[in-house]
Amino acid sequence: MSVDELVQWYLVFARDDRGLEHSTLTGYTDVYDHWLRSNLEHLPARSLKFADLDRAFGRMRRDGMSYSRMNNRRALLSGAFKWGKRHGKVSANPVDGFELPRSTHRSTPTNTPEHENLLKLLDGADEHDQNIAPVLKLGATTGKRRGELSGLRRDRLRLERNELVVMPVRAALTAPTPCQRCRVLARYGRRAPASSRTVSPLM
Repeated sequence: MSVDELVQWYLVFARDDRGLEHSTLTGYTDVYDHWLRSNLEHLPARSLKFADLDRAFGRMRRDGMSYSRMNNRRALLSGAFKWGKRHGKVSANPVDGFELPRSTHRSTPTNTPEHENLLKLLDGADEHDQNIAPVLKLGATTGKRRGELSGLRRDRLRLERNELVVMPVRAALTAPTPCQRCRVLARYGRRAPASSRTVSPLM
């Protein structure tokens, strides 16, 4: 079995049996197609070596990828090999013990938009894209991150309590030693106040 076959099998399992969030699955698929497939797809899964991983992640480092994003890519491979090991498709998980390269990423300072410019953006979204406009408004009024917004589901919008349940961004859970709070949040999420006026356009 090749690495490509193992990853594809894992993604089907994660979708059908494990119940991973749609946003997580979409992110994993995009990650694999754009960053891992070209370097790893043809290699036998049973004989994948650290050197193979070094080449794949070295490319990410040269492109200036942040540590958290590289860690997300490692999480995909680790999940695939853990699943493969449980089901007898591979005998070991070569991602165990693999250390990510030091990131050369330098974050770009972001400036908070002026109130007037933000209102123009939201008005433009109302006019040009009725699907994304409510999400932009929710982000603007609650301060939620992109990953948190993309993972939001209707059953987490609790209008009767004026709150929504936010699940953690995947990268926070795939750190080498996720904190206890992260584990609790992974299971139950965290409650965030939101008025019915804020979330009603999403219903």
